[in-house]
Amino acid sequence: MLQLRGFSGTRDKVKLVEFHPVQPWIAFADFSNNVRVWDWTTQQTLQDLQLGGADDEGSMEAAINTVSAKDPAFISNPSALSYAPSRTASGKVRQVSFLDSEVAYWQTATQHAMVNGNCTNTPSAVNVHALDGTRLLVVVCENKVLLHDSNTRKPYEVPRSALDGKAPTCACFLFRGGKHTPGGRPDADNLMASPVLAIGCSDGVVRLLHLATLRVIGKLVGNHKASINCLLTLPSKAHFTKQESQQQQAAGAQKARASSHVQQQQDRASVPTPPPSPPEFVPS
Repeated sequence: MLQLRGFSGTRDKVKLVEFHPVQPWIAFADFSNNVRVWDWTTQQTLQDLQLGGADDEGSMEAAINTVSAKDPAFISNPSALSYAPSRTASGKVRQVSFLDSEVAYWQTATQHAMVNGNCTNTPSAVNVHALDGTRLLVVVCENKVLLHDSNTRKPYEVPRSALDGKAPTCACFLFRGGKHTPGGRPDADNLMASPVLAIGCSDGVVRLLHLATLRVIGKLVGNHKASINCLLTLPSKAHFTKQESQQQQAAGAQKARASSHVQQQQDRASVPTPPPSPPEFVPS
């Protein structure tokens, strides 16, 4: 029986919704550019990010924490000591996404099933070490890309200036890499230790951002000159064709070894066994 459950996380209209593939979390953004993460099992708000303008509240808290340097009796907030507030207005929120090891597994498993079906071995995402112990909420804004760590409450920013001054519009994640990616190999059979964030921009160019360094490592430039509104990662047919060929070769080698073993047993069985010799009489 279909059951519906609703919650009121905001009084404004909701424009974006994102579901976590494993955890009972829902991330949404309203028209006031507030981003919240809601746990639908506990009915509690896990994160509340008020975006759109500059981080005035964070700047005020950082200024208050500097009082401890002059007044030893003042106790600072330990969680805010390493926080660097941004003075850059984020602008309109355009996309919200979860990024952690569980998201990496489900994306690679879904792409694998799209090509090979559900009856094949699913690839593991344990090699994506950059996501160990990290749960990121990726928010694409008009003037920057915000990566907020849910565990440490520490934000990371990719400003518009790092994207050649172009406005980010959307993003997706790349977990497989070849020889052109940092630490990649000539073949694309392995998962990268750090995923690549593909950011679509207003000039029609997709910029590839290395998550470990937050630096642009490449660009995808085509004939598309208009603003990119959506990105989707698809499985590589060449990769899975090569993987399938390797699996067929391994299965053929195993079948040949099994056939050779059976043939050896048949050859042993076909050799006639000489009759036992009679006992020899030895006089006492």
